Amino acid sequence: MWWKRLKRRQRFARKRNLTYLLFLFILLSMGIGYAVLNTTLGIDGTSKLANAKWDIHFDNIQVKDGSVTPTSAATITDNTAVAFSVTLENPGDYYDFNIDVVNAGTINAMIDTISIQPVLTENQQKYLDYIVTYSDGTELAEL
Repeated sequence: MWWKRLKRRQRFARKRNLTYLLFLFILLSMGIGYAVLNTTLGIDGTSKLANAKWDIHFDNIQVKDGSVTPTSAATITDNTAVAFSVTLENPGDYYDFNIDVVNAGTINAMIDTISIQPVLTENQQKYLDYIVTYSDGTELAEL
């Protein structure tokens, strides 16, 4: 009979140990979960590009022959814009000029947008057209 009591005690001890382990696991899980939810991750850092230079600008405006005389000739403003004013009075009038976009920096660059200001109205768009081409005559594709 004493062996039956010993077996009972062993079963009870095994169940008690499993209960303690389960309770410890639940407690640890809750603690870790709480820590994860209340932690703020802060990343501070500095990045340096040694000897890198960004210098994209317009240069060398050349008005083509046959263009109408502008009210205000095409000029480069702040190296990143071209301003001009022209009156196109007769059908077939045009103002045509070439300008170089120069990458004098050390970082590769790509033109992704060209904006015309002021924006043409729907009525003006029926009669006015502009084309932007590369030096080889290929049209600049819209992205």
